[in-house]
Amino acid sequence: MNLGICEWEIPVSGLEERFEWTAAAGLNALEIDLENAAGNTALIRTLSDRWQISVPTLGLNACCRHSMCRPEDRKAVRAAFEAAVETAAELGISTLQVPSFCESFIAAEEDFLNTVEHYRVLCRLAETAGLTVGTENALSADKQLELLDRVGSDRLKIYFDTRNAFWMSRLDSAEILKKLYPHICEVHLKDGTDDGPSQPLGQGNSGFFDCLELLRAENYGGWMLLENTYESAEACSADIETVRKRWSS
Repeated sequence: MNLGICEWEIPVSGLEERFEWTAAAGLNALEIDLENAAGNTALIRTLSDRWQISVPTLGLNACCRHSMCRPEDRKAVRAAFEAAVETAAELGISTLQVPSFCESFIAAEEDFLNTVEHYRVLCRLAETAGLTVGTENALSADKQLELLDRVGSDRLKIYFDTRNAFWMSRLDSAEILKKLYPHICEVHLKDGTDDGPSQPLGQGNSGFFDCLELLRAENYGGWMLLENTYESAEACSADIETVRKRWSS
């Protein structure tokens, strides 16, 4: 099992502190956001070596602030893409995680088509750097397959989240996973009840255990990164125990 965490869910601030916290939690990887990675690549390499923590994924949470759906945000989004590809290449990161949430939430067909155009640009950049682009969204499985088809690049994969489809669109997360599994590059682990705050993994109603069982049945060997909101190390440790116990049972 390859288990890590998203740095923005760690209840301490600072890159050095987050690497140390991740190691102390017994995790193997840390997903870092572009905002914290750009300009800090030398420090990240040092910390990764010191704590023996992999950095497999670069998050583009800038897309939650700058919309891939609005043409007027195109310049800011493209700048984030270029910075992400450059930063990932410097760090040897293989996967870009691109969220279609908040300002980039796909609510209408025009939003969808604008997002397709952005992914075409990013995938061309990713091709030159040998990167995988993971689209994380709350679309139906069929619409996600359409997104892959319209972009038309083998660089584009699905970044699966165990909660988001249910939380944001009231879709069945496990059914989406069944249909999309061959296209999944990586996984975020989180849980919750309806549209409320995070719940310990398995204690919400978003179908977490069903998703985990499907991943195990498929012998999924990629990274699984915790993305619940943690207010303490103890809360994170409980989720780690839940995942490892269920995975090995």
